Amino acid sequence: MADTGNNRIVVWTDNNNGGVASVVDLNPLTLNTPRGIALVANGDLFISDTGNDRLIRASETGVNVVDLSAIGGLADPWHIIEGESSGVYIADRGNDRIVYWRNGNAQVLSITGLTPPLDGPTGVTGDDNTGYVIELNGRVLRFVGNSNTPTVVDPGLDPSATGFTDIAMERHTHSAFVTDNTFSRLLLFPNGLGPALLVDLFRNLNPVGLLHPHGLDVTNKGDVLIADTGHDRILVIPGTHEGGGSTIFAEPTPLFFGQTPVGTSIDMTLMIRNPSDRTVNVSGTGIENSDGSFSTEPGSFTIDPNGYKPLRVTFSPQTPGEKFATLVIWHDTGEPLRVPLNGFGTGNFSFAMLKFVAGYAEASPAGFTAPNFGAPGQTVNLRFSLFNPTGRSVGGLQFTFQHENPLDKDLLELLEIAPSDTLTTKGFTVYSNSALKVVDAYGDSVPAARIVVVPQLLNGLHGGILPPGNIHLGNVMFRIVGGQEGPPDLSLLGRTIRLKLVRDLVISDENGYAIPSQTNDRDAAVHVGIRGDVSLDGNIDIRDAVLEVRIILGYPVPGGGDYQYHQPISTAFIIADMKPDGKIDVLDIIAQINHILGLDPPLPNFRRLAETPTQTAKIGLGPPVERPDGKTVVLVLLDTGVPLAGAEFTLTFDPSSLTVGAPEVAAQGPMLDYRIAGGLLKIVLYTLKPEGGLTSGTVMWIPVKPRDGRAESELILAEARLGTRNAEPVEAFIVAHSQSVDRRPATPGV
Repeated sequence: MADTGNNRIVVWTDNNNGGVASVVDLNPLTLNTPRGIALVANGDLFISDTGNDRLIRASETGVNVVDLSAIGGLADPWHIIEGESSGVYIADRGNDRIVYWRNGNAQVLSITGLTPPLDGPTGVTGDDNTGYVIELNGRVLRFVGNSNTPTVVDPGLDPSATGFTDIAMERHTHSAFVTDNTFSRLLLFPNGLGPALLVDLFRNLNPVGLLHPHGLDVTNKGDVLIADTGHDRILVIPGTHEGGGSTIFAEPTPLFFGQTPVGTSIDMTLMIRNPSDRTVNVSGTGIENSDGSFSTEPGSFTIDPNGYKPLRVTFSPQTPGEKFATLVIWHDTGEPLRVPLNGFGTGNFSFAMLKFVAGYAEASPAGFTAPNFGAPGQTVNLRFSLFNPTGRSVGGLQFTFQHENPLDKDLLELLEIAPSDTLTTKGFTVYSNSALKVVDAYGDSVPAARIVVVPQLLNGLHGGILPPGNIHLGNVMFRIVGGQEGPPDLSLLGRTIRLKLVRDLVISDENGYAIPSQTNDRDAAVHVGIRGDVSLDGNIDIRDAVLEVRIILGYPVPGGGDYQYHQPISTAFIIADMKPDGKIDVLDIIAQINHILGLDPPLPNFRRLAETPTQTAKIGLGPPVERPDGKTVVLVLLDTGVPLAGAEFTLTFDPSSLTVGAPEVAAQGPMLDYRIAGGLLKIVLYTLKPEGGLTSGTVMWIPVKPRDGRAESELILAEARLGTRNAEPVEAFIVAHSQSVDRRPATPGV
């Protein structure tokens, strides 16, 4: 296991005494944020030492850093897997590529036909026939055979799901499991196809569930191992390849549609799974108890052992309102499988499939109605809802809200609970007690709010009935403690408060009988801080701008935890993303300086400038020239119709053949910061002075010199980001990506 937070590798060996854990001796090397490991056939252990941008190999002959200088080294490498002949595949995230190493030879895998190109791969998996690569932004690529052109698998998820951290393939069916860090869940792509299925973990985990899972593996038996990073533990979901039952079940596959006119036919796909070791024969499917126009595909089919079968269901609502039906699947392994369906005939249309035959009801927080970020003193609203597909109406319910407490103090105070219009029109009242203290999964006492939803006595029991379906119960308003008067509570800044635990759920029908129920803990996180306050001192000042530059250039940030600034879902990232636009770059520096100078919100002339239609610029490398001082330099040339306040450049080169010196600004005004590490040169330019902005012409000089014995090398401009004084992005077109540098005398120039 890559024990990332402790910067070590741990081996756990199963035995009759319950298992033994030990730490791998990697002397004389020290790890920094290791993420991936691979144990290959010859017994060698490979480690992606992410914080040090390197691959480590531990073998019988010792521990050493793998030489990858031939391909320019690694940048932010994530997960790795074993390849053929004791080689390894590496997700080289910072360089947007997959690297294969074997017997001292390294090569970059060629990926063709992919638009846009590979962007920040975090995981790689596969065998001789099928391979997968994932990106943090939620894209899943599937390779079949020897093809270098992947198929992009549609996950069928909200595009804002941007936290795919690892992938592992189940080798019997070539299905792929994916850890989703953003929403703390495990996804499954059956047979490598979308849409993704949410793997139900309630029968395998305690109610704490997952919290920002980061690593993943699937054994030959089919056991799924999950690195549950937020809870500092490894979880195991037992496989079924060495036996198992003979039942089939339907995986939940919710789909959400936009405005749907009455009478429109809506299709969805239900995935039927066979987890047993025998073939299941399905003789047919049908619909029972329908009050809408539901139908399924006719015919019979078989499902292979440990396989999946998609089944299409069609719903054509004839009248507005909520509709229900039961899907019946007849098969040869036991009683027919019955799955509740529901949908709405107009408005926001949705289907929900449940794999529990008897049905159940669940209460859950459904996310914030306010932005998921707040400083001390800010209020946030948490929606809570009830989902009841059982066919029985609800006459009342009660449950408890609870949040995780990272400090030994109260972090939230409950202001009020506002019931939804649905509840009030149905004759219900919401009562609450926010003075509760309950014990969380770690044994700590935390504040909680108990909520009771009962029929209004004036209307009587007959006036208080909630029909089956998805009901919005109301909003809970919380306030983050501190900051109302005086300076902010600095102990709260940079913290993450999780409103995720719903407990003690009791649901009654209209006759007073209990309805089978469970709680669905959806991770609702309040990131506490002030955007741009990287130093967490309650203010945005020059120190924060300096720290922002260090983050962009990849230097360590005082206080540690630098890897968090590369995680879009982390509190550190959200605070540093001053804009915010989902990236930490030169625009955030400009926005910070604007704020410090009191130019926030922007002045009208800034706004007019940002809205001009010429917000594009061309950037490129000019040919090497020799300056009067004898230095050979490569020019960075800019062609822009918009004065720029900042620019960020990423250049690459082969350090074994080319020496790159400190870049220099060609004109007076802009401030320049840079970092040269291995074959990577990062540069940040910024200024808010009107007379010192970046305009068309030569922007920088980059000193270059081929190393002894090398006739020619190449400097490559890999990426450019540009911004105006208003911190608005300017689209950068790179017109000259590279320049060759040789030992012949350069052309006399600047």
